Amino acid sequence: MATPFQWLFRRKAVGRSAVGRRCIWVTLCLCAAGALYAAEPAKRVFDLPAESADKSLKRFSQQSGMDVLIPTQVAQTVQTNAVRGEMTPKEALESMLARTGFVVIQDPKTQAFSIRREEAKGGKATPAVRPERNSDATSGADETVQMSPFEVNAEADRGYAASSALTGTRTNEKLANLPNTISVFTSDLMSDLAINDFFGAVEYGIGTLNVYNDTGVLGAPVGASASNQVNFRGIPSLRQLRDGFVWFVPQDSFNMERIEFVRGPNGTAYGDVDPSGTLNMSTKRPRAKRSALFETRYDNFGSRRYRTDINVPAGQRLAVRFNAVNSDTEQARQRANAIMRAYAGALRWRPFASGRTQVDVSYEGGNYRRNTAALRLNDGVSAYVRGTGTNALDADPTRSGTQTNGVGMRRIASATGSTHVYFDMNGTLYDMRSTPTTVYRGSALLTTSGVATGSDPQNPLRYPLLPVADDIYPENEDWGGPDNRTDIKYGVYNIEFTHAVNEHLTFLVAHNGQYNDSNTQTMFSGASVMGMNSRTVFIDVNRVLPDPSGSGATIPNPRFEKYFVAHVPVLTLSGAKATGWRTSAVYDSPLPFWNSRLRTVAGATYRRERNYGNSFRYALTKEEMARRGLTGAAATYSNTAVNPIHYLEDGNSDEALAFRQQPGVASYYRQGTSQTRYDQTLGSASLTSLGSFINERVHTSVGVSRYYFRQNRNLAPVTDAFGESQIVDLAGNYLDNPGNYNVPVAPFKRGYTTNQSYGAVVRVLPWFSLSGGYFESALFTESTTTDLAGRPVLPREGEGHEFSARFNLLDDRITAAVTRFESVSENNTLSLSDDAVTELNDLLPDSTKLVGNGDYRDQQSKGWELELQCNLTRQWTLRGAYSMSNVVYARFYPLVRPYLDLARTQAAAQGLNPDQATAITTELLADTEGSVSTVRREAANLVTRYDFGAGRLSGLSLGLAARYELGHTLAAVSVGGVEVLPASRTASNVTWSPFVTYRRKVFGYRASLQVNVNNVFDRRTNQGNSYTWVRYNAGRQIITTASVAF
Repeated sequence: MATPFQWLFRRKAVGRSAVGRRCIWVTLCLCAAGALYAAEPAKRVFDLPAESADKSLKRFSQQSGMDVLIPTQVAQTVQTNAVRGEMTPKEALESMLARTGFVVIQDPKTQAFSIRREEAKGGKATPAVRPERNSDATSGADETVQMSPFEVNAEADRGYAASSALTGTRTNEKLANLPNTISVFTSDLMSDLAINDFFGAVEYGIGTLNVYNDTGVLGAPVGASASNQVNFRGIPSLRQLRDGFVWFVPQDSFNMERIEFVRGPNGTAYGDVDPSGTLNMSTKRPRAKRSALFETRYDNFGSRRYRTDINVPAGQRLAVRFNAVNSDTEQARQRANAIMRAYAGALRWRPFASGRTQVDVSYEGGNYRRNTAALRLNDGVSAYVRGTGTNALDADPTRSGTQTNGVGMRRIASATGSTHVYFDMNGTLYDMRSTPTTVYRGSALLTTSGVATGSDPQNPLRYPLLPVADDIYPENEDWGGPDNRTDIKYGVYNIEFTHAVNEHLTFLVAHNGQYNDSNTQTMFSGASVMGMNSRTVFIDVNRVLPDPSGSGATIPNPRFEKYFVAHVPVLTLSGAKATGWRTSAVYDSPLPFWNSRLRTVAGATYRRERNYGNSFRYALTKEEMARRGLTGAAATYSNTAVNPIHYLEDGNSDEALAFRQQPGVASYYRQGTSQTRYDQTLGSASLTSLGSFINERVHTSVGVSRYYFRQNRNLAPVTDAFGESQIVDLAGNYLDNPGNYNVPVAPFKRGYTTNQSYGAVVRVLPWFSLSGGYFESALFTESTTTDLAGRPVLPREGEGHEFSARFNLLDDRITAAVTRFESVSENNTLSLSDDAVTELNDLLPDSTKLVGNGDYRDQQSKGWELELQCNLTRQWTLRGAYSMSNVVYARFYPLVRPYLDLARTQAAAQGLNPDQATAITTELLADTEGSVSTVRREAANLVTRYDFGAGRLSGLSLGLAARYELGHTLAAVSVGGVEVLPASRTASNVTWSPFVTYRRKVFGYRASLQVNVNNVFDRRTNQGNSYTWVRYNAGRQIITTASVAF
């Protein structure tokens, strides 16, 4: 017979829905028990150290489950007494405030606690504790602040340690009482590491790693141009949260108070999130104390950053806060900078003297630019033999027959086909289509199976595709130019209403709205007309060029055997509008047995998203096609592509690499399947029960949530006679000027899912606890694409379980946790590039052509995590972490492979070389990171700081941050069907980054100077994804931060 614990966890036998029904019954039973005994008082076990009231009263609220109304002056200046033992909440509160000059008042009707100044004999108040010399004189002693279950106060964090978080349940819960593995990046930690965004926090997270695509773009997965993707436990996570709402817009730390990382599925609390993990960023809220900060930051790469943070209380119930940033963050690589101009305002209003009602309103808006500097470009020249370049019909007279391509070369366009390829050289267009007497070629380094053998071998020595040599392309140079960038304009607002009905019941209603419009121009996009990825350095192998007048004659090529890059311009316009509602109700109730209590959290969410995408390529205009006499299939955009050519000898200045369109001659045209309009909504309801039993020795968490997803989208675009993609209405009629949000949409997808979570924490000894849990999650709304057959993409679903041993020593001064986890993420989306779709569709029969580009892979991760936090003294704080995961890819591009096999068969039937005809698709599959079936990831980090509190060194702080990351797995490389480079691993990355801070008061102001030296030993290792795409970590970076505050 199964035990109750086994009955809950027996998922494989009963299925996910049956487990959900069992969790619902358990939750309802616990909720009913809590409601039945809510009114009965009970003693509780308290463990409250002696500390400032702003910290100790928050601990009291967490341990008692009751809110307290306190004068602001008490929270900021009074030291409370240590309290330990079993007692009623009122007894504990009175003991905390004994001999402080303040007394506890309990409302006879609501039972709520408030704190007032103790009256001396004669009715006069006792003297207040002397405020700090720098404290705000306008802070009213009678102002009250309520401890809301929906908010954590970052000011209560001690050094790098935080005792509570919102992410596990959407309510303020003590981390030690939750079965979830949650870590918090405090404001102290962000300040010490001088980070500018959450990517910097990810570097020092636990089980988290940043993701780079094959051009080196941070946060973008391989095969994508942009995203905010990070890895949790080796599995990608696409969604981040801001104040509990999904965040679509750019992010910067200027308006962040803290960052919470929850590892593993968390669908019960937040619903539409990744199975791998989620991070939630808390924005800065107004405080009761007047303050202002002005900060500047510079580094040796050329970064400049200016930030301000001003908080102004207006009376006892109203406060406002304003933050702004002007930042230009440079990197070691040329043109890899990000520019942020943004501001944020927040208002907090307590309309009633009781303080039980609170309204928060905030807005953030700005402009963001990210310049996309490619990594070192590919080598397109090594297979070419200097001096052999020719425009003759036979590229290699020493071999029998006619070699159309030649060693290290490839014909650009056939003389008999309809394809014309135009090179734009300093504003002059050259048609590189071959003629019956002249063949125009480009250098190429191809690696497919037929390139080393046959009658026309192009890579007989089997050179692998590697980065181009240093003497051709120096490290950190950029050749994409100043127009290779993304520009985003965004805005977001939050409105939050919180009300405490009594000490048991509190509810929240929140509303969020946001928009962003993005303009991305890419100069190196996918495959080029040269037969290789456009991020390649070529050598000009043509001794002559076509006469640009179109006479059919040739002219000498002054750039013969000169290096060049070929830009392939692509313009992507995209954006989104989203509105969301979230409501929660928290009911705290004591239970009549074992000094137990129950917190029930009921919630509902609604979110509507509308987004658009437009993709454009660069080719001749219709007018220019007619002027050149092109007709039929030749007079189409796809057969008249224009590629700006830039020779390396001309330099890579902004002027030399600027993208200059020629009005009336060449322009962008709409192309590809990415002409999408989505209108989707997600609704959910959730119920979570958090129990505390047997004098705080056992904590339980049981939750269930149900989601409904509705997705509408426009019809697939139609290709017109000129090869341009046309957006159509629901009747199939072309829309002349389709807008971004007014294109008609039709029902596309409907779906339901249920997530559940359950777990427990058992305090075996006062200093030792065991925890375990099972969690589920599903992500619907990231699926704004279709699969290869045009069907809706499946939701990203996953589940995970984890078990932890937790240690709490020396009154919370040392905390540690060791966690064993297993997570599964299914239906992770992989996109087939537009170039690969076009390549396959050119070969596939009409009945099987691709109409989308979405495919999948599944991942399973198993591993260990260790977290350590120390605050042994007031001066010393330390945080350390280690994580190890083994990620297995159980399924990889399952949809595209049958199409690829069919395309190869069709190519052979048409007399084409199957390898060359499908080279783009084959290379994409090989380059994608998931081509490695098993990946081991291992990382560790340590941050520590010591503050000198007295003596000659008073005001000085010394710190050190260290990181370790296991080298990346490199898949074996084959050329012509022969392995030439074995599977390997890059060198592990170890960096040491000391920092020093000096603080002192100058003319009554608090001045601070901080210097961070990241990677002090300038150790650089390859952290790329493959042999082809080498990415070195940044070299030594010296950051100087100066601030003035009052």
